[in-house]
Amino acid sequence: AVDVQDRAMADCCPQAAANIVWSFAKQGHRSDHMLCRFSQHAVSAGAQEFKPMEISSMLWGLAALDYYDVELCDCFQEFLLETEFEGCNMKKISLICWSFAKLKHP
Repeated sequence: AVDVQDRAMADCCPQAAANIVWSFAKQGHRSDHMLCRFSQHAVSAGAQEFKPMEISSMLWGLAALDYYDVELCDCFQEFLLETEFEGCNMKKISLICWSFAKLKHP
């Protein structure tokens, strides 16, 4: 089973990762193992690979499930500050800020 998960994760694009985390939250399904895998995958890929909508969706999903991954939050936060939230509209910015606040990310 782990081999199948490894192969699936290797093929997982940022949009798919964000959509899956978001859908876990919408269904109220918290799998710490899978959320950890998606968070690690996102950090490995790098925040620059994510569109603003994907960042906001992924962070919202994690926050809604009260799953805090400091490395992922740091990665996304650093990228967003460096790019001055480029491409983010007010809705995305508010979702990102809400997510960081809910997770108590400094």
